Amino acid sequence: MMKKFRSFEDTKIFVHSLKLKNEKEWMNYKKSGKKPEDIPSTPHIVYKNQGWIGLGDWLGTGRIANQNRKFKKIEDARKISRKLRIKSRTDWYQYVKNHTLPNGVPRAPDSVYKNKGWISWGDWLGTGYEKNKKFRNFVDAKNFVHRLGLKSQLEWNDLKQSGKLPHDIPRDPRTVYSKTGEWKNTQDWLGYKTRRILTGQHRNFVDAKNFVHSLGFKNQSDWKKYVKSGKKPDDIPVYPQGVYKKQGWKNMGDWLGTGNIQNQQRKFRNFVDAREYVRKLKLQSLTEWRQYCKSDNKPLDIPSDPRVYQEYTTAGDWLGTDTIAQSKLKWLSYPDAKKIIKEIAQKNNLKTKEDWKLFTKNHKLPEGIPKHPWAVYAKIKRKQK
Repeated sequence: MMKKFRSFEDTKIFVHSLKLKNEKEWMNYKKSGKKPEDIPSTPHIVYKNQGWIGLGDWLGTGRIANQNRKFKKIEDARKISRKLRIKSRTDWYQYVKNHTLPNGVPRAPDSVYKNKGWISWGDWLGTGYEKNKKFRNFVDAKNFVHRLGLKSQLEWNDLKQSGKLPHDIPRDPRTVYSKTGEWKNTQDWLGYKTRRILTGQHRNFVDAKNFVHSLGFKNQSDWKKYVKSGKKPDDIPVYPQGVYKKQGWKNMGDWLGTGNIQNQQRKFRNFVDAREYVRKLKLQSLTEWRQYCKSDNKPLDIPSDPRVYQEYTTAGDWLGTDTIAQSKLKWLSYPDAKKIIKEIAQKNNLKTKEDWKLFTKNHKLPEGIPKHPWAVYAKIKRKQK
């Protein structure tokens, strides 16, 4: 049976009241379990032909996707950006993160005006960085950079953002020295060997995997940090899943030697033994369980998502708290619940939804009274219809 949702306008008014600032906050709200069932998770689909404009309109932030926005001509937008007196691209992104730009001025001008007159950040900000500034000649500049001993593009990016580069060494050498015909590539500029991704120039899969196992990494995050460190030998690929795709590649757990594999491929303890282990942890909530799963203390044969077991019923049963999901509790009728909730509100001077949430967080409610009556009784009313 197809779900019945509130009208577009009513739904939008509800979402605006949440005061969510961006798409990330909307996604977190959807996952929180607090969203009423008559508010769709995919409003862009449900309301496609009923007035949907964009996420900014939906959240009430006014933010519109770039492809749907009307920007000023680059000449006009550039005049505005120069008046802000921002000194660098890094400072620009820091500024737009904390301030609202005038209408028609894009947050990512290099992307919006890419084939519409864009020259450089120096031109956009009016610093004259690349256009008017005098730099060392290419050979002297490159020799200076080589002496720094940088091992990767990431190290160069960090140096640029640190503000420690001499004023006559360009932050964007490609733009500066392409005009003279001397620019080749980043590897030539930094002085490190080009790391090719051709399979023939890498160790065979077994030898490469044995080497990685010897490093003792615990997770993919450790691997990424190692790749960025510059310590990785050139014949060990950055992206092994591509290089060894047809030579035995399974997954990142196999590559790192952690044994971490997808749930459908993993062998877990039987449900009773797994549940007994989890209950001994004495975790009090699903949030605590998720934090535990992220801590690297969980045995590999205990699943992060216990729903892999057919015997799984509720988080309360899994954790041993005997907490019953609100959707499975038996509630008082709406008139009876309303009367009791009103008495609680008057007695404790509760005037808003936030007051009620705070109260229920710190006080036990009478049996049959839900913490989220706006969600529970909206659902019950729909069923009665």
